[in-house]
Amino acid sequence: MKISGWRWPPTFIWSLLVGSILLFAGDSLAQPTADFLETYWRVLEIDGTPVKVSPPAREPHIIFKADGRRVHGSTGCNRFTGSFVKTADSLRCQQLATTRMACPPPAAGLEKSFLQAIAAVRRYHLAGNRLELQDEQGKTRLLLEAQYLR
Repeated sequence: MKISGWRWPPTFIWSLLVGSILLFAGDSLAQPTADFLETYWRVLEIDGTPVKVSPPAREPHIIFKADGRRVHGSTGCNRFTGSFVKTADSLRCQQLATTRMACPPPAAGLEKSFLQAIAAVRRYHLAGNRLELQDEQGKTRLLLEAQYLR
């Protein structure tokens, strides 16, 4: 290609072409949305506070079972199980029960925050590999990230 007697280098033309393709591809190159069910949802934040796990604490996580009724996971110290009710725009975890192991101080605080947050969940928003569990007012109580995609 020549403009005003100047020849454009082939690498520039290829860069323009590839850049245009990537720009217009946009959503087709976006990360696929994780499955809500049977995905290991690792807790990244509780009430806006990043979760930092140090041994012997476990990683807090949630798994919503494929039967569409059961939920289980870890609070960061104890394991929990219960049920959930999900519609197109709402989510509620119910009848949660935990094991009763003693938790050292950092894990005990993490567990308390986790259980308070999950009890307040009424909505959810799933985009890519991130899941936001929100309260009635739309405040994100738990921010989760998919670890194992089907």
